[in-house]
Amino acid sequence: MNHHRALVFAAVLLLASPTLADPEAAQRVRLALAPRVDDQTFVAAAVSIDAAWADGALGTLGRYGLLPPGGRATAEAHLEQAASLLGRLHTLGVREVAAVLAVPDVRLDSGVLVAVACEAPQKDDIVAMARGLLPPPLLEALQLRWEGDVLLMGVGKTLERYASLTPSPRSDLLDPLTEAFERDAAAAAVVSPGADVRRVVRELWPTLAPPLRDLDARLAADGFRYLRLTVRQPPAWHAELTLAAADDASAQRFKRLADGAIDAGVRFAKSEPRAAPVAGVVEQAATLLRPRLEGAALRVGVAHDDGEIAALAKGFVVPAVAAGQQAARRSQQMNDMKQIALGLLNYESARGALPAAAAICDPQGKPLLSWRVAILPYLEQQALYDRFHLDEPWDSPHNLKLAEVLPGPYFGSASDALRAAGKTTYLVPVAAGTAFAPIEDAKLTQRKVGKQAVHFRQGLSYRKVTDGTSNTVLIAQVADEHAVLWTKPQDWRVDLADPLAQLRQAGRDGFVTAYMDGSARYFPFEVQPELLRNALTISGGEVDHP
Repeated sequence: MNHHRALVFAAVLLLASPTLADPEAAQRVRLALAPRVDDQTFVAAAVSIDAAWADGALGTLGRYGLLPPGGRATAEAHLEQAASLLGRLHTLGVREVAAVLAVPDVRLDSGVLVAVACEAPQKDDIVAMARGLLPPPLLEALQLRWEGDVLLMGVGKTLERYASLTPSPRSDLLDPLTEAFERDAAAAAVVSPGADVRRVVRELWPTLAPPLRDLDARLAADGFRYLRLTVRQPPAWHAELTLAAADDASAQRFKRLADGAIDAGVRFAKSEPRAAPVAGVVEQAATLLRPRLEGAALRVGVAHDDGEIAALAKGFVVPAVAAGQQAARRSQQMNDMKQIALGLLNYESARGALPAAAAICDPQGKPLLSWRVAILPYLEQQALYDRFHLDEPWDSPHNLKLAEVLPGPYFGSASDALRAAGKTTYLVPVAAGTAFAPIEDAKLTQRKVGKQAVHFRQGLSYRKVTDGTSNTVLIAQVADEHAVLWTKPQDWRVDLADPLAQLRQAGRDGFVTAYMDGSARYFPFEVQPELLRNALTISGGEVDHP
């Protein structure tokens, strides 16, 4: 599941709810969780399952900047898929998915207990569907067990512990949760430690640094009742975070602490150079999301029609999503480079030398096809390789048709425009002294490939790389405007006087490379040209490589 699809599905789980209130939801949630809470339980949560929320979820994603440019159609498809899934679960009898977490569950060999509350469930179908949805590693770890109309899911030790649990009445935990569903909640989560945890807090609470110094043991253990997050149904959804205190005086102390912490955060954002890009958004958030005091509670809420909150969310989310997408692209590019470099290394190991940039030629040495075609068998693309007419040029009718097939490593992070054109930005450096420098009188080797007599031009032997393979660039990412058809015997003609000339691109801050040892590295455009030039040569004797 990619980043965007995961984001859409997270919104689904958050916003899923019936169109109308279900008066029995609170009762089902209580019946599912009451036998599974004791004094050690400190979190209880539940979400209603229904497919009637899709339009609201899509609108929310767009309003809060969670849809990438041109991503609406993709989001609609994912939401339709998720709506169908949740609708199917509802048809089978699934009504709410609830969960509890206790102190003993916070261990590597244990975990949260999920309790699926059902109404006239079709049990076998629900289990089969659950198993189909879970990824294999999770499916192997989790166990599923029915207790009445409640399906329990958890790792083995968790289910064992809850099977022998002696429940305790926990109105402090379950009342706020079920109250949320009585008020048409789509989802709610409550944090409320039991008496023993509060005792430990009372005895071991440390003295905190400003601005939280006034949060002492007594206030933390006895002045705090619960923390609750409630989300009401879309499309007119509303989310609210409530801190319920023991009394008005405690609530006032929590209010002062919250204000002090928020103000400290604003001061930090304004004074810290690294936070400068978001300082304005932080200050706006401090104003809009400052909790309000209502008797013995602090509340902060956001609503679907709050334009200021939507603008604030975009201020946070859009840069974060952009940064995440950039990081994902860079990771994909690094993986692509490593895979291509490995293909070249394996080719060199099998043939005794790298391919020349124009690796496949006619008998007179005229270039026909690129090294990118020659190494296809070493990129797990043997079937595609076998389809080429290797004795014809890249622009023959047959081979041009094959250029429309895009091998993953050459196009993993390519733009839609580059994909449509069949062009790649992963090129090898062609200049005197580089790994793909033209070799005068380079040997042509004829080999049979199927029924074809194919002539391959031999390139550099690794034995001639005296600067060290870990210091020498093998492949680089050029700017989109210099991309080439991936089958064409054309590459990066390096101007060693200005090696960055064909690499710089607006909207990017650098480029990826692969080295002759198979590693991949990222270069910022601020790299000194001399250092890049040193990294491009195979025997310059330089040691000051980036």
